This record gives sequence, structure tokens and C-alpha cells, in this order.
Amino acid sequence: MNLISKAVRENKSGYLLLSGLTMTLAAGFRYESWLLILLFTLMLIFGSGWRSALKFSAIAMVFPVVWMIQNKLATGDFLYSFHANTEWTHNALGINDHVDFEAYLRRTWFFPFSWLIAVGPIVAWLILKQLPFEIRKLRNSAFPELWMIPMLVYLMVMLYNAIAGNLLLHHRFTATLLVLSLPLIASVMKDTGKKNIRLAAISLALTIGLSFVYTIGGTSPVPRLKNQSAKQFSKIIYPESGPGSGLVVDFTNWEDTWYIGLHSGFVPSKILMLGGEKQPSLPSERIRDMLLSSDKVIFLIKDDSPLFRFVQDETGSDFKIYNLVKEGNISVVKYVPK
Repeated sequence: MNLISKAVRENKSGYLLLSGLTMTLAAGFRYESWLLILLFTLMLIFGSGWRSALKFSAIAMVFPVVWMIQNKLATGDFLYSFHANTEWTHNALGINDHVDFEAYLRRTWFFPFSWLIAVGPIVAWLILKQLPFEIRKLRNSAFPELWMIPMLVYLMVMLYNAIAGNLLLHHRFTATLLVLSLPLIASVMKDTGKKNIRLAAISLALTIGLSFVYTIGGTSPVPRLKNQSAKQFSKIIYPESGPGSGLVVDFTNWEDTWYIGLHSGFVPSKILMLGGEKQPSLPSERIRDMLLSSDKVIFLIKDDSPLFRFVQDETGSDFKIYNLVKEGNISVVKYVPK
């Protein structure tokens, strides 16, 4: 954003090329950058002309174009990465199953509220108060007012995808929106007089203080785990670890499954942790290979799960079976080849 501003102010193509380079690198890390490339290109067309927009986009689109071509060659779909993500969130995770009116409301206000936490109530009020005047200035198609376009469009895209279930409600996604808000924040805080400095200090202190109030309710430092049985399972599993031992952990929930795997003491390559998909596909061949190549395999199994049925059907009489513990619908079982 700074490089684009310099390119427009100083009319230097070098800054446009550098800004394009930074955006194509960013596009390799985050898909949000793909949308920003489009928005910055449109902004340059309005504010600086199509030649400037072409210089920027020619460099910025290098990675997205290469990536889409690779997608097409590998899968037959230019936008496979986007479609696969939607497939995962909608069908595998079932994120839109049983969504009620309250859930839609939460999806609607989550990112605006997250942005409010980030900028603070005072700055948010000043921006909202100034917004109608800034929108009217867009008719001039000039900088710095044009910086409002990426922020507003990006917010609308976030809201749409959150409501549709395409975007998970994570505060980390608000970071980009916060950066896009910086030109607007600068416009409402540009006066460096004592009054504004005092207001900025109060706003900063209030923002930091309220951030604790907003987030402390979801913090549970003690106990570390909601389900303490996961810790007990880990203590039982740990003595069974060794170079020739394997571990298969059925999915119970994200916290417990990963806690057990990470605290098991097993060699990472000999651990198989099943995922939380709505309709999980069991890696049957990998489990069979682990059973055949290991001195022993420890299973943490949930009753009536696909893994439970697999173990019942496939192991037969080729293994000695030791039930180490059972708590609720979770069992820890040791399989040793005869």
C-alpha cells in the first residue's frame, strides 16, 4: 500500500513494479492477496490510469497465473484450490449443518466486532462518523480517498463468505481488514495537536484494556484440558511407546485427539491421528501396514466409529488383544502380533 501511494504521488513506475512484486509474493502465502490484487488494480485504474494499473497487475499476477495453470494441469480445474476449500468446509466438516438464526447472526457480526476490538471504540466511532463524507469524495476518483474501496469491498466479501460458511470465524482474518483501515484511521487522526494526541492515547489505552475484557471470558487457564480423561489416557499410552510401536488415535475432538498424540511419546512417523470429517474416510491400508510392521499397535478407539468397526472386522485371530482401559465410550487397546 505504501509503495502504491509513493508510485501515485511521485509518478514513478519503479514503485509500481515493487508493489506488484510484494503482492505476487503475498499471493503465494494467502488467498486474500488475490482479491487485493484485483482491488488495487481497479483503484489504480480510477486514480492513476490504466497504464499504471497494467504495470502493477502484470507483476502482481505472476504467482496467481502460474498457480492456476498448475491447478488446471493437475486437476482440470483452474480454481481447484478455492473449490477444494469450499468442499472441505461444507461437506467434510459440515459447517452448514444445523445452522440456526442465532448462528447466522454470529456470522454476520463476528468480523465487524473483531475489527472493533482491533481499532478500539473511539477510532471506530470516528471512522463511522467520517465515512459518509469520505464516500462522497470518491466521485473525485483521487487518492487518498480511493483507499476506502479495498477496505469496504474486502469487508463485504468477508461478510458474504462468513454467512455462507466459506470463511471460518477466526480473528486472524481481521488482520488484513485492519491494515486496509489504516488510511481511514490516518484521515481521522491526522491532526497532531494536543487534543488529538490526548485522544489517541486514551483510545490506545481503552483498546488495550477492552481487548482483555472481550477475550478473557473464553480463556480457561485451569484446567488445561476441558476433558481431563485425555491426560489419563496419555499416561496409560506413554509406557507403551517405543521405536517399534505404533499408535492410532480415533477422533474424539480436536483438543483431546491432538493432546493424546502429542503427549504419547511415540515416534511421530508411527502415530496416526484420525481427522474430524463429517464422513471420515478411514486410511485402512496404512493401519494394516502399521499392524504388520510394528511390534505392537496401541489403539484409542471410540465406540461405533469407523475405526471401531475396522478393528472388529479386520484383525481376526492374528493378534493378541489387551484391553488397557475403558472410560465412557473410549477404549485403549493393545494389539500384539502372535
